[in-house]
Amino acid sequence: MKFLVDMPLSASLACWLRERGHDAVHAFEVGLGSASDGEIVGRAWCEERVVLRPIWTMPVFWRWRVLATRAWFFSAEATSASPRP
Repeated sequence: MKFLVDMPLSASLACWLRERGHDAVHAFEVGLGSASDGEIVGRAWCEERVVLRPIWTMPVFWRWRVLATRAWFFSAEATSASPRP
């Protein structure tokens, strides 16, 4: 599975995922250290990656827009991940 780990989360999460065989990058590693939400989501969409970010950092309007995409979003606060339509 391919992941893009957003800035609020540690780069060590991307390392941990790579150690387990996933294609994972941290936003800082790919030049998105100060990118907007739109840039993060756009990059993930183009590369067919799942964005990992704490849900409290995602503005409400982005949550609704993201739910309309084919991407899966995982919340650090959630106990389980589920696909979003």
